[in-house]
Amino acid sequence: MPHGVHPALWVILIPIEILGMFVRPFALTMRLAANMTGGHIAILAILSMIFIMADSTRSAAVGLGMSLIALPLSVGVSVLEAVVVVPVQAFVFTLLTAVFVGMAIHAHH
Repeated sequence: MPHGVHPALWVILIPIEILGMFVRPFALTMRLAANMTGGHIAILAILSMIFIMADSTRSAAVGLGMSLIALPLSVGVSVLEAVVVVPVQAFVFTLLTAVFVGMAIHAHH
Protein backbone atom coordinates (compact mmCIF):
# COMPACT_ATOMS: atom_id res chain seq x y z
CA MET A 1 0.00 0.00 0.00
CA PRO A 2 1.20 3.54 -0.66
CA HIS A 3 2.45 5.38 2.41
CA GLY A 4 -0.11 7.59 4.14
CA VAL A 5 -3.27 5.94 2.80
CA HIS A 6 -6.11 5.85 5.27
CA PRO A 7 -6.95 2.25 6.34
CA ALA A 8 -10.59 2.70 5.25
CA LEU A 9 -9.40 2.97 1.64
CA TRP A 10 -7.52 -0.31 1.81
CA VAL A 11 -10.74 -2.18 1.01
CA ILE A 12 -10.82 -0.44 -2.39
CA LEU A 13 -7.09 -0.17 -3.09
CA ILE A 14 -6.07 -3.78 -2.41
CA PRO A 15 -8.25 -5.26 -5.21
CA ILE A 16 -7.19 -2.46 -7.56
CA GLU A 17 -3.49 -3.12 -6.87
CA ILE A 18 -3.93 -6.88 -7.32
CA LEU A 19 -5.83 -6.33 -10.57
CA GLY A 20 -3.11 -3.94 -11.74
CA MET A 21 -0.45 -6.60 -11.19
CA PHE A 22 -2.20 -8.83 -13.74
CA VAL A 23 -3.33 -6.14 -16.17
CA ARG A 24 0.10 -4.54 -16.74
CA PRO A 25 1.81 -7.62 -18.23
CA PHE A 26 -1.32 -8.39 -20.26
CA ALA A 27 -1.38 -4.81 -21.58
CA LEU A 28 2.30 -5.06 -22.58
CA THR A 29 1.64 -8.36 -24.32
CA MET A 30 -1.36 -7.09 -26.26
CA ARG A 31 0.41 -3.87 -27.24
CA LEU A 32 3.48 -5.70 -28.51
CA ALA A 33 1.46 -8.34 -30.36
CA ALA A 34 -0.76 -5.74 -32.05
CA ASN A 35 2.20 -3.66 -33.18
CA MET A 36 4.05 -6.71 -34.47
CA THR A 37 1.10 -7.91 -36.55
CA GLY A 38 -0.01 -4.47 -37.76
CA GLY A 39 2.68 -4.20 -40.41
CA HIS A 40 2.07 -7.73 -41.63
CA ILE A 41 -1.64 -7.06 -42.00
CA ALA A 42 -0.89 -3.89 -43.98
CA ILE A 43 1.41 -5.84 -46.33
CA LEU A 44 -1.24 -8.54 -46.74
CA ALA A 45 -3.86 -5.92 -47.61
CA ILE A 46 -1.58 -4.28 -50.18
CA LEU A 47 -0.66 -7.57 -51.83
CA SER A 48 -4.29 -8.72 -51.79
CA MET A 49 -5.20 -5.75 -53.97
CA ILE A 50 -3.41 -7.46 -56.89
CA PHE A 51 -5.81 -10.40 -56.79
CA ILE A 52 -8.87 -8.33 -55.93
CA MET A 53 -8.33 -5.99 -58.89
CA ALA A 54 -7.55 -8.85 -61.29
CA ASP A 55 -10.63 -10.78 -60.19
CA SER A 56 -13.03 -7.83 -60.21
CA THR A 57 -12.04 -6.72 -63.72
CA ARG A 58 -11.56 -10.26 -65.04
CA SER A 59 -8.30 -9.10 -66.57
CA ALA A 60 -4.83 -10.43 -65.92
CA ALA A 61 -3.37 -7.21 -67.33
CA VAL A 62 -5.02 -5.18 -64.55
CA GLY A 63 -3.59 -7.59 -61.98
CA LEU A 64 -0.15 -7.24 -63.55
CA GLY A 65 -0.46 -3.44 -63.55
CA MET A 66 -1.56 -3.49 -59.92
CA SER A 67 1.41 -5.68 -59.04
CA LEU A 68 3.74 -2.98 -60.40
CA ILE A 69 2.29 -0.66 -57.74
CA ALA A 70 1.66 -3.12 -54.91
CA LEU A 71 4.99 -4.93 -54.83
CA PRO A 72 7.21 -1.84 -54.38
CA LEU A 73 4.70 -0.46 -51.89
CA SER A 74 4.78 -3.66 -49.84
CA VAL A 75 8.59 -3.69 -49.92
CA GLY A 76 8.52 -0.08 -48.69
CA VAL A 77 6.18 -0.98 -45.82
CA SER A 78 8.48 -3.90 -44.91
CA VAL A 79 11.54 -1.64 -44.85
CA LEU A 80 9.66 0.99 -42.85
CA GLU A 81 8.57 -1.65 -40.37
CA ALA A 82 12.08 -3.05 -39.99
CA VAL A 83 13.86 0.29 -39.73
CA VAL A 84 11.42 2.37 -37.69
CA VAL A 85 8.71 0.29 -36.03
CA VAL A 86 10.82 -2.55 -34.65
CA PRO A 87 13.40 -0.38 -32.81
CA VAL A 88 10.71 1.94 -31.42
CA GLN A 89 8.64 -1.00 -30.17
CA ALA A 90 11.70 -2.61 -28.60
CA PHE A 91 12.54 0.65 -26.84
CA VAL A 92 8.99 1.24 -25.59
CA PHE A 93 8.60 -2.37 -24.44
CA THR A 94 11.90 -2.22 -22.54
CA LEU A 95 11.07 1.16 -21.02
CA LEU A 96 7.60 0.09 -19.87
CA THR A 97 8.98 -3.15 -18.46
CA ALA A 98 11.60 -1.22 -16.49
CA VAL A 99 8.97 1.21 -15.20
CA PHE A 100 6.62 -1.60 -14.14
CA VAL A 101 9.41 -3.54 -12.42
CA GLY A 102 10.56 -0.34 -10.73
CA MET A 103 7.03 0.31 -9.49
CA ALA A 104 6.73 -3.26 -8.18
CA ILE A 105 10.07 -3.17 -6.35
CA HIS A 106 10.29 0.08 -4.47
CA ALA A 107 12.85 0.92 -1.81
CA HIS A 108 11.67 1.51 1.72
CA HIS A 109 13.37 4.53 3.23
